[in-house]
Amino acid sequence: MIMNAIEIFTLITIFLLVGFWEYVRSFQLRGLPVRYEHGFAIFAFIGWLLCAVSLIKIYGIVAGILATVVVVFFLQYATHFSVGLLLNYVSPRNSDLPLAGFTILVWVLALMTLLLFIL
Repeated sequence: MIMNAIEIFTLITIFLLVGFWEYVRSFQLRGLPVRYEHGFAIFAFIGWLLCAVSLIKIYGIVAGILATVVVVFFLQYATHFSVGLLLNYVSPRNSDLPLAGFTILVWVLALMTLLLFIL
C-alpha cells in the first residue's frame, strides 16, 4: 500500500495531536490548572473521533479500528518520550502553549480528514 502525501501528513498530525493531548493531560493529572478545561475536554473528544475516522479512511475498517486502538493505548506513551520531552523543555509550568498547539492540531486534523474524503 503506497500512501499519498495527505495520508502521511494526517498520520504526522495524529502523532503530534496525541503528544500535545498527553502533555496537557499530564497537567490535569498533577492537579495543575489548565485554562478552558471544558473546552479541552470537548476538543479532546473531537480529536479522538477525528483520529478514528482518519485511520479508518486510510487503512479500512478492520485495520483502521486496530490502528485507533493502538493510538489510544500505546501512542500516548511513545509521544510522552518524544513530543512530551520537547514540550517539557519549552513550557514546563504553563499549559497555555501546549493547549493552543493542541487546539490548532485538532483543526488541522479536521481539515486533513475532510481532504481524505474529498481527494
